[in-house]
Amino acid sequence: MLFRSSQLSTHYSLLADELVRAGEPDQAVVVLRRAVTIWPEDDLLRRRLALAHAAQGQFQQALVQIEPYLERHQNDHQALLIALHAIYGAHAGGQTLTTPEGDLERMTAYARSYAAAAGPHGAIVADWTSTVTAVP
Repeated sequence: MLFRSSQLSTHYSLLADELVRAGEPDQAVVVLRRAVTIWPEDDLLRRRLALAHAAQGQFQQALVQIEPYLERHQNDHQALLIALHAIYGAHAGGQTLTTPEGDLERMTAYARSYAAAAGPHGAIVADWTSTVTAVP
């Protein structure tokens, strides 16, 4: 039985989702990196890869994967939350992802976009933004 390419990318997605749920985000990253290599135009695979990186605390990699997705899907509040969490998580750990100013600029822009997209976790986003803003 032959599978269409889109069916195969769906199988990769399902496997990666199950690995994340099973507490194996590192294995999900391996699967999703391979999938993104095969289907670089598949934005949902890239979004899943960003989420898997974030689940591992790999905030730089999460941001690198989610930003191209956000350029094409500016109103996806879940993807915006991944980007916001990556910046917040890095700062909570005493790191910056670009520069302090660049991170603050991104955080503020993504928080505005998240509010405009009517994301349901506005209070958390406000707390995260305050934390990043407070970092000297």
